[in-house]
Amino acid sequence: MAQRATPLTFRGVSRLSVGRGQLLNLIEVLLDPVVLVATQWAVALSLEHHLGPRDVILSLIVFSLTFPGSARLDMKPWSAVRHILGGWVALSALLLIFGYASRYLNEFNLDVIIHWWWIALVSLLAAHFLLKWAAPFIRELQGPPRRVVIAGMNDQGIELARRVSQDLYTDVQLVGFFDDRVRTRVEDANAFPVLGKFADMPNYVKKNRIDVIYLSLPMA
Repeated sequence: MAQRATPLTFRGVSRLSVGRGQLLNLIEVLLDPVVLVATQWAVALSLEHHLGPRDVILSLIVFSLTFPGSARLDMKPWSAVRHILGGWVALSALLLIFGYASRYLNEFNLDVIIHWWWIALVSLLAAHFLLKWAAPFIRELQGPPRRVVIAGMNDQGIELARRVSQDLYTDVQLVGFFDDRVRTRVEDANAFPVLGKFADMPNYVKKNRIDVIYLSLPMA
């Protein structure tokens, strides 16, 4: 299967779409909204013993504002903590401003709001580090990594190769490049193997169980 790796494909899109398996992608996308809605419902049920229409409306607003979730697996621990804290503070402020302006805030129990705020924050942090710990096991559940070659050793192809190689959670194994041009014209080209010229690629793909071909070639 061939995929065109244009600059828009892997520069304009976050790492979430480069080399990650579908299951890990899905979990990462749903993690924040599911955790926030689940903690909101848990606090409301614990303190009020029921879910009212206001709780359902709030959960729908929160889910819509946080979906899709952020990709944080590649972040360092403190960077992830700052990102989660900053995002939750910003979202909380937005919800409070909206609730105050619409007078919808008066419909909620203050204890529910206070408890949900800190429980949601702690749960987001715990869920992130739990996913980070479980990510290698989730990746193994998806089977062996897909073997990938890149047609075209240029700046875009090198950037794609670097991202795939440095991502600890990818299900992609980069095998190498195919190109007819001189590799010295590209910076950092020696960091990745050149397997042959474009004419050699069909036979190599057949003999070496290549699953994906990324095309990093000029539109011409």
